[in-house]
Amino acid sequence: MEFNHSDLYGQIQCVQRELNKRKWVYPKMVSEGKRTKAWADKELSLMEGVLQTLKRLYNGEKPDYVQHKFFDVSNFTSKSEEYSN
Repeated sequence: MEFNHSDLYGQIQCVQRELNKRKWVYPKMVSEGKRTKAWADKELSLMEGVLQTLKRLYNGEKPDYVQHKFFDVSNFTSKSEEYSN
């Protein structure tokens, strides 16, 4: 499957929506004793990391060396600063 800038933009929007939903749902889960605060904090941190990684790719920043072995980022040149850090 080949990705383009538009696909990446959609993924960023999707992850942002998911992160917003989790920020609303997780405190309720913690207060109801269904999850610990440590679990919720870790999950939110991981999803925030996913979002930041996608934003960096969108802005044409190269992944770290190990990640670069798995991604061909040549198609992702910075087209917009909409999702800058």
